[in-house]
Amino acid sequence: MSAAASTLPTETNEKTLVDRVLPISDSQHEELHSSYESINDRDELREMLHGKDVTLQAQKEALTAVAVEVETLRKEVASLRDCLDREEAKSGAALATEREMHADALDGERTKQDRLRQRIDRLKTNSEQHRQNAQVAIMNANTARTIPVTNIYNTVIVQQQQQAPRPQAPRPVGIHCCVAPSRLPPIPSRSRTMDRYPFGPPGNQPRSRPGSRPSTGSSGR
Repeated sequence: MSAAASTLPTETNEKTLVDRVLPISDSQHEELHSSYESINDRDELREMLHGKDVTLQAQKEALTAVAVEVETLRKEVASLRDCLDREEAKSGAALATEREMHADALDGERTKQDRLRQRIDRLKTNSEQHRQNAQVAIMNANTARTIPVTNIYNTVIVQQQQQAPRPQAPRPVGIHCCVAPSRLPPIPSRSRTMDRYPFGPPGNQPRSRPGSRPSTGSSGR
């Protein structure tokens, strides 16, 4: 209570004051009563304001605590964001490295496949060449089989006779001839093989029919 309110009359000592002080009118009495009520209203209002101040102070403290907690959470979020950025950078670098490794591995595999493909192409070319050579060899062998053995034998004998040096006729002793020895006709030579096999190799000799006489080696003699 203020000092002015303590000096004002109350309901208990109102008559005593009226008896000792000059008599007051009813209007003055009502004015005093209304001022007293206004003072009471102010006290109630002050108490109400004090309660509101207390409530606001509590709310302020709560808001301060909330602000502190929000600041703490903000710092934690910033720290987590930094951690995430670092992890993303690490994972990005790791992914880039792994991607490069996979790319190198793929390039190596492509190079190996290209080499294998080239080797397969070379093997195919060689096998085709060998196949063609084998076909030519088979055709030559078949052609050789169709030629009679007697013709081959006679051809070999003729080649041997052509390659063999021709014997020169001995110069007669004591006879003077005006013909040079080199111009004399050559003496026909007879092959030893022809002497042994007059009708060709043993495989080409004519087979004797059953009931016929064996060949004597000459034409009727």
